[in-house]
Amino acid sequence: MESYTKTNISKYDAKKIFDESGVGIADNIKEVEAGEFNTIFQIKSGNDRYFIKFGSSPEVKVLSYEKDILNTEIGFYKKLEGTAVKRPNLLFSDTTRTKVPVDYFIMDALNVPLLGYTFPSTKQRKRFSYQLGANLAELHKIKGEGFGYPQCGLESTWKDAYKKMVNNIIADATVLDVKLDTYRINNVLERADKYLEEVTEPSLVHFDVWVGNIFVSKTHNFQGLIDWERAMWGDPVGDFISLNLFHNFARNEYLIKGYNSVTPFEITESVMIRADLLRMYLGLIMSVEPCTRWRKGSLLYIGRRLIGKRLFNKAVNSLEKAFKE
Repeated sequence: MESYTKTNISKYDAKKIFDESGVGIADNIKEVEAGEFNTIFQIKSGNDRYFIKFGSSPEVKVLSYEKDILNTEIGFYKKLEGTAVKRPNLLFSDTTRTKVPVDYFIMDALNVPLLGYTFPSTKQRKRFSYQLGANLAELHKIKGEGFGYPQCGLESTWKDAYKKMVNNIIADATVLDVKLDTYRINNVLERADKYLEEVTEPSLVHFDVWVGNIFVSKTHNFQGLIDWERAMWGDPVGDFISLNLFHNFARNEYLIKGYNSVTPFEITESVMIRADLLRMYLGLIMSVEPCTRWRKGSLLYIGRRLIGKRLFNKAVNSLEKAFKE
């Protein structure tokens, strides 16, 4: 997939970097076309498979939270070491920018993404959902020293971090000449404080838990999450919304049961409002990010912006209704 944010790395250079890393010697290498932000190569070395992921150039125009994002992802992988959270293993990383002018890392490969995957039986799908829920609870047990994105500076409260994140997207939109409904956004922010203040501990949140980033093992079990680029310290509810963009995540009975097997989680009216606050934020991201990735008017550009606008409207409509009651 072509994208303005991808770094132009040749297969020759990627192979050379992998061979010199000490992880192995590449027998076969090919670029992964599905990625839309970073340049990724899949490598076969003997009987093992790996991925090498290259970040964006510092000169490329990206959103505020995306600056130095690969280095931040490396930091989160290191935070996950020694935990029960399932994910690829980080095997090598380099942020010196001496071999190539961008950060990069090497990780081992998982099997297949949930995207397009069909379970042999309903029982196995339910088991998988339970395992995913339990894994998300294990993830949220990891606590940080502040709220928000490390690359943007952490805040002492989730309320301050959330408002900073939203305001950064508004600022990005202004620079990129993207029109947002700031009147409705500000009205929501003025009424959101008591819900944001419910989050008192900064949990590690993946914030991109969708079927393309969830992997399944050969035995039909949950294998792990990839792509920790959007990860932050914040409200755990954020990891339920990207899996259920337009639907009530509480309907996923076995996901919730799995979560509760590790950490008690009560789905209250306040929780659903917090979920909509993060839906609004994600909708803003999806409305603005196409301007830094794809040609204006392209199918990817139009499609992503339409989804972003729809998600934003759904979230804000729900929030405005809740705040009137």
